[in-house]
Amino acid sequence: MKVLYERVAGIDVHKDMIKVGIRSPGDKLWTRRSEVLQYRTFYGVLQQMAADLRERGVTHVVMEASGVYTEPVYTRWPSETSMRWR
Repeated sequence: MKVLYERVAGIDVHKDMIKVGIRSPGDKLWTRRSEVLQYRTFYGVLQQMAADLRERGVTHVVMEASGVYTEPVYTRWPSETSMRWR
């Protein structure tokens, strides 16, 4: 299978927390590493989450967007980040 994006993240927003799943290259050839991070739903924490994703080299982000809690995350996402929303 061809890898389209090497380092990606999926965001799931809840009322009181945000969970982020990150997929990146593993230690061995043709392996992938999975990591799950959890954050509170405050603006300053959102800034830290974006910094953590940049630090891990994430280039593309997707977000589960079925509820009202996702809108503030999308609209307040730090504009200085080079990550792309899909």
